[in-house]
Amino acid sequence: MELQNILLVILNLAGALAIFLFAMKLMSEGLQKIAGSKMRSVLKHITGNPVSGILTGTAVTAAIQSSSATTVMVVSFVNAGLLSLAGAVAVIMGANIGTTVTAWIITLFGLGEGAGGFSLPMLLAAVSLFFIFSGRDRMKSIGQTVIGLALLLVGMELLQNGGMSDARNTGLDNATGEYLTFIDSDDYVSENFVDTLLNALRDNDADMSVCSFVYAAEDGRVLNSFVKNGTTEKMDRKQALFELLKSTRLSNSPWAKLYRTSLFEGIRYPYGEVFEDLHTTYKLFLKCDSVAFVGSPMYFYLYRADSISKQRFKPETLNLVRFAQQMIKDIVAIYPEHKKIAECRMFDQYSEVIRLADKDKDKLIIDEMKNNIRSVRKTALLYPKSGKRRKVRALLSFFGKY
Repeated sequence: MELQNILLVILNLAGALAIFLFAMKLMSEGLQKIAGSKMRSVLKHITGNPVSGILTGTAVTAAIQSSSATTVMVVSFVNAGLLSLAGAVAVIMGANIGTTVTAWIITLFGLGEGAGGFSLPMLLAAVSLFFIFSGRDRMKSIGQTVIGLALLLVGMELLQNGGMSDARNTGLDNATGEYLTFIDSDDYVSENFVDTLLNALRDNDADMSVCSFVYAAEDGRVLNSFVKNGTTEKMDRKQALFELLKSTRLSNSPWAKLYRTSLFEGIRYPYGEVFEDLHTTYKLFLKCDSVAFVGSPMYFYLYRADSISKQRFKPETLNLVRFAQQMIKDIVAIYPEHKKIAECRMFDQYSEVIRLADKDKDKLIIDEMKNNIRSVRKTALLYPKSGKRRKVRALLSFFGKY
């Protein structure tokens, strides 16, 4: 990394941290100014027992969609003498429950992606202006507290790790070549990977070329079946999208592909999200007139049990469903004939969430996914192009084996 980029990262980190600490100070001072016996009494009442404290933490976190922000506010309340330690513990426990509310709303009601990370801070900042320019000191103190919360959320957004998406987007923003590819740091490719994909793309006048890939365990075991006929097949957009939904030869993973850089114009990976490839890859296929598939395994994916996508269930795991639903909606709107293979794909997504979920802790999520499976398993079983493995899993689901 160049010195200029290193300095930019350090300055960004220092600036974000400064905003965060200033926001905490602003909130604490504002709370101390507006704290009165009545406010203390209200806070004591709503956090007076563990149950009400947990419910309060859940409700606040669901509203602002950040358990970290709730925790910092609780610290500010304790610092201002408005909240006891016991009440603070209960609220923080509720905050951890509140982080799941957004994911539940998305899953149960099928809502799309939410507003950007700075939308809520901007709204809070606007609201605070009505208080700050008030003629009453108490109203000004309330405005100070609200703007402190807004700055707190901004600081946390800036400090947030953007994950794999941010890393890929940085590469895309700095790409200058006509073509590009992605290779994960712990994977490896064959010596002729780039040459073969480039020739396939050019020879077939395609916008993207894709090769077969191998899932390899850390002990060297091969975990998937893969195409190895050595031939190159040109697919039009409709066929390529069908294969992407079927997810046997083509996958949503960004790797094992060579792209025309122009495909990424107006397209980036969603910041800070997991399973970001589900959100993005199909959009690139939609922009392709044709795709060249090379039936030779040239990309070797190292399967780690502790990788980001294999960790225990978290609310973000429901991106497996949310992003897939949006992908299917967009594709089927153009190609209605892909509806059945799309239902087969959703069978896979629901099944994967069940696999990652904890049978004891995530029972409600598992029950919801089982209900979803019941709505598509008939198609997964009977559709001729569903695939043998999917058909077997669909059949087993009728006997309670998910």
